[in-house]
Amino acid sequence: MSQPFIPHDDRDGRKLAELVAERLEKEIIDLGWPVGHGLGSEAELLARLKVSRAVLREAIRVLEHHDVAKMRRGPNRGLVIKEPAPAAAVRASALNLAFMKASPRDVFEARSVLELRCVELASQRIDEEGIARLRKVLADEEAVQEHGDIGTHDLHTALAEASGNPAFVHFVRILTQLSTGRRERSAAVAAEVRIAHTKIAEAVMAGDAAVARHRMQTHLAAIGGWMSSDADVDPSLSSWMSASSWRNTDSPAASSSNSDSPAASTPNGVAP
Repeated sequence: MSQPFIPHDDRDGRKLAELVAERLEKEIIDLGWPVGHGLGSEAELLARLKVSRAVLREAIRVLEHHDVAKMRRGPNRGLVIKEPAPAAAVRASALNLAFMKASPRDVFEARSVLELRCVELASQRIDEEGIARLRKVLADEEAVQEHGDIGTHDLHTALAEASGNPAFVHFVRILTQLSTGRRERSAAVAAEVRIAHTKIAEAVMAGDAAVARHRMQTHLAAIGGWMSSDADVDPSLSSWMSASSWRNTDSPAASSSNSDSPAASTPNGVAP
């Protein structure tokens, strides 16, 4: 049973509602983040936390803004734990990076370091479930392209998942979405992306960390060449933020489908 919230002197000047929200967020974490679990009705929370209705409602608005809980209406009404939407973390990170004056090149450099480590660990740790997941992602990429959609599913997140490190999943998802850029991807380039993904996944599934890393490095080098040409036009991260759709999509550039040698970007940003 949770202990009653006892307000205390807050020396950093935060409002009581923020402290109540923080207390409830800690409770969610301590419970193991059970999505769908109810923390109590408004009346129950008021009785337990011993704060005013106005303070509680403001605290709930904070939780909803943080995307960790929501008020459910109806017969089973109350404050319910929810799964945070990835887009919230992406936008918060983008704003912080913009404040720090990070450029698209800075973001992509961080992404590249992380992804190279991901494929190494994925190659060492992947299990049958991870192999099935990679195969499904590749099949989904092929299926959407066969139906005329040039978009591709995100193999990069699947590789991060295969690494077994949830922190990698979180940051790869954020950095990949912040590296989507502004250009529209052609069907031909989308097909190159899919074939490059297939080659990387094959090396990971075979447990060959060296080849997987080399193929990912080739893929990233081609993407980096494409990003550099766009950044030369407008190097600000804010321009990339406004253009991003905040979806789990790969960059509109790829490495070669037929070569594992270091990439030398073509005019289209695709390795030869």
